Amino acid sequence: MIRLQRFILRLYPSEWRQRYGAEMESLLEDTHGDSLTALNLFTGAISMQFRSNSFAKLALLWSLGGLAAGYAGSYLITPVYVSNAVLRLNSSAPRDKVMQQFLDVQTRVLSRSSLASIIQRTPGTGLYRRQLTRQPLEDIIEEMRGNIKIQMQSNLNVVKVSFSYPDKFDSVRALGLLIGRFQQESRSPVDEPSSQADPFLVALEHIEARLSALEQKAGLPATVPHPVGNGLAIAILDAPSYPNAAVSPNRPVLAAAGFAIGFFAALVIFLVRRSKAAMPGLPSWSAE
Repeated sequence: MIRLQRFILRLYPSEWRQRYGAEMESLLEDTHGDSLTALNLFTGAISMQFRSNSFAKLALLWSLGGLAAGYAGSYLITPVYVSNAVLRLNSSAPRDKVMQQFLDVQTRVLSRSSLASIIQRTPGTGLYRRQLTRQPLEDIIEEMRGNIKIQMQSNLNVVKVSFSYPDKFDSVRALGLLIGRFQQESRSPVDEPSSQADPFLVALEHIEARLSALEQKAGLPATVPHPVGNGLAIAILDAPSYPNAAVSPNRPVLAAAGFAIGFFAALVIFLVRRSKAAMPGLPSWSAE
């Protein structure tokens, strides 16, 4: 125990050790202090280092403390995982009509009934299961809409769809359901009345869609569906990706922010103490 206590004495400021170190070591050898004595020595060393006028020590202690606090605090933030997929729009219609067709499909996919069916697809174990116990369904649907990002690429025939969620597996599963809904709605007769479509082509489209789903399950390249007439067919270029890491919180950034805040706090404390020392008429913080 005496060796530990001697080591703790080295944590005190050098000025204090030069003045009281030898006397304190002699006292410890005579009293044979216990673990409580060691703890008191340690807390006293930390307290004196914080009161030290050395800016380097003060900045190091506060910066490391801020870094640790920022990193630990990041684990209190709910993680967010993002799954991405890329779709291709196949249509023989002009570009402006293809865009309108896709916007119509997107409106139906993001409708209340469509998203509610995805949320409630597996009750008890599905999406937003905790929120469903304390929030109305309308609020959860709005939250899900906000978690869906749809970006038309420079090539109008390519669309990137993303879904963010706190669980990595559910983010992939939910995006897969959304993509399936896009493909289902693109084959809806709302876009192309059945009277204008060849029944043979309609049957062929359904066969290709089923074949594409089977090929995806087997890990094979999916067959590209063909549009019916001037209708819209949506093919999957990149299946929903599996997010290996969360996009939020960014722990290195939070740790760096904590480090910077600690350093700034040390600078403020040092300047305040120096101004106090330069004006002895002001009351002292330390007890008399």
